[in-house]
Amino acid sequence: MPHSLDQLLPSLQSLGAWSYWIIGLGSMLEAFFLTGVVVPGTLAVDAAGILAQRGFLNVFDLFWFVAIGSILGGELGYWTGRWGSRRIFTHFDPGRSRAFRRAQDLFERRGGLALVLGRLLGPVAGFVPLAAAVAGMAPRRFRIWNVIGALPYAAIHLSLGYFFGDIFARIGPAATRLALFAAAAAAILAVLAYMVVRIERHLPSLLSVAAAYLEALAQLAPVQAWRGRHPRLAAFLARRLDRGQFLGLPATLIALAFGYVLLIYLGSVLDFLMAAPIVQADKNIAALMHVFRNPLLIRLAAIVTAFGIWQSVSLVLVAALATLLLARRGPLAAGLAAAVAGNVVSVAVLKLAFHRTRPEFAYFVEGTNSFPSGHAAISVALYGMLAYIAWRLRLLGPITAALLALLAAFLIGLSRLYLIEHYLSDVLNGYLVGAMWLLIGISVAEWLQTRAEAAGAAPPGRAERAAKSPRRWLAPGMWALALLGSLWVSASYHKALTPPLAPEKIATVSDLPGFFAATGAPGRIDSIDGSPLAPVNLILVARDRDALQRALAAARYAPTEPATLSSILSAAMAEATGKPDPRAPAMPAFWNSIPSAMTYVAQVPPAGPQARAGLRHLLRVWPTRWRDAQGRQIFVATASFDDAQIWEASEQMDPHTDRDRDALVAALRAAGQVESAEPAPLPKADGSLRGHWQSDGVATVLILR
Repeated sequence: MPHSLDQLLPSLQSLGAWSYWIIGLGSMLEAFFLTGVVVPGTLAVDAAGILAQRGFLNVFDLFWFVAIGSILGGELGYWTGRWGSRRIFTHFDPGRSRAFRRAQDLFERRGGLALVLGRLLGPVAGFVPLAAAVAGMAPRRFRIWNVIGALPYAAIHLSLGYFFGDIFARIGPAATRLALFAAAAAAILAVLAYMVVRIERHLPSLLSVAAAYLEALAQLAPVQAWRGRHPRLAAFLARRLDRGQFLGLPATLIALAFGYVLLIYLGSVLDFLMAAPIVQADKNIAALMHVFRNPLLIRLAAIVTAFGIWQSVSLVLVAALATLLLARRGPLAAGLAAAVAGNVVSVAVLKLAFHRTRPEFAYFVEGTNSFPSGHAAISVALYGMLAYIAWRLRLLGPITAALLALLAAFLIGLSRLYLIEHYLSDVLNGYLVGAMWLLIGISVAEWLQTRAEAAGAAPPGRAERAAKSPRRWLAPGMWALALLGSLWVSASYHKALTPPLAPEKIATVSDLPGFFAATGAPGRIDSIDGSPLAPVNLILVARDRDALQRALAAARYAPTEPATLSSILSAAMAEATGKPDPRAPAMPAFWNSIPSAMTYVAQVPPAGPQARAGLRHLLRVWPTRWRDAQGRQIFVATASFDDAQIWEASEQMDPHTDRDRDALVAALRAAGQVESAEPAPLPKADGSLRGHWQSDGVATVLILR
């Protein structure tokens, strides 16, 4: 059936939906050569196609937003070239930019058709409009081809996303928590890999253009006058920006990177020492990892984590140092030794200084302190330095080296989190320590290499080494032994297991109104990042969990969907398009550092001032070890209505939490499920928390039939 014109043109309703605007903006920034390096606009367009397949966005509206965004991005690139090319290209040689050179070659061969083909060629896309401007293409002719090129770009990428959306819809329902965890890890790796590839491809071109702008700026009369007034400072800055020697621009960039990492490191230490929510967030994430435990993943994590223990590190380090010394690459060997030795000493000192105990859910028994993670630190210092050396020796390209370094650090750090051998802040802090020593190692290697070259010594070429060294097979042999040894260490890695936590002793609470005072239990729940979320406003007493579920079902409260890959993807898509699913998985909330395992949603939202679109009425329940005098189990719970945002660390709850508590009490009474009810005062600090919630300071104790 043919589509009518009002279906093919963007509807008025879509102009008010932020999702379309963001996707259109991403398309525009992707098409502009100065922003394409940092904005993965094409990925956003592909994701929009997935949303369209699932019915959350209108594919025809999306088509026009993406096409118009791409047109505007092309116009930006074209007019930047028209207005600035005279000054820029006085100082910028286009031949130094591979992407720009390819764009120029494509334009010379295809003319206006290059604006159609170039949009499908990744890093070349943003440079084709610039090449058209430099070649003197008339604005009117450019505009026609720019529009023609944007249409197939929008159609192809939306169709690609639509295709993958159909695949996800078919395999999603079979996904389990194991698949969810693996998919999350793979998604993070994919994004990291994508960004590394984009930066490697675009950054040289952008740096060349930036250098041209700076050189043009230096020729301006006011700048020349300033240089005349401050010749020493100008000469110092010029030396710091000299790309011809290591102590110039390379050393400046390394120093800036080191200073940036050092500032982040100091901030992370202060957060650990002074920010209670950071410590609470660590405990919450550790508890959540415990929920995701799986025998297969535990085995895989143990194999990966073994590449960070001293046996594997020693084998790899000895092989690397011996190989470099045999190849007469002393500066690189010194840099590697400095990075690893400094990292090991720093981690040992920091562990003694902070003296943080390991998480209680740790899978293996560890004999050292927790903060920072030595595995995370060595994964950056050692494997990052090896990747740098491989690139320096031209054994690997920059993309491959960077991806392998990221992969090693990410997997080793993730294994420590999954095995709960460390808290998240331990791993992040370890990464920062390792990054600082990686930069120091690179600086040592390059400085020594510069001195050696100044003294007249040049590193031997590969052919020369192969011809003159009778021991040319020694290095590969050592690496083979090191690799086999590391694999054997990983495959046989096993340590004493942490004994299971003793089950909590059942205790009786005879004074239910004094529950919090008698037990010392917290009177609030927290989000995963450790920030206060809401007060505990209900104490439910039932024979067991099944009896509680039957009572809630009678009050028209249904359990939310379990957290699977399919349910989370569906929830994210629904939220992104303003059509939230009431039974979508709830964001994790924690009471007493325990993640909520029982979450229910009101099937019939109560009427009142809180009834608004996009909100849902949730009940989070935690079983406890306490029983009442008749042996019935005590549950703590929080009833609230939440503005569910799947991309946030926590859901935005109504600060007036008493409303949903009273609504649930009324629903249970109406269903005939309440035997008695009485108030229980909350701890004073949890009754009302300024800026978070207001309540009457009590939780309602409900004894259910």
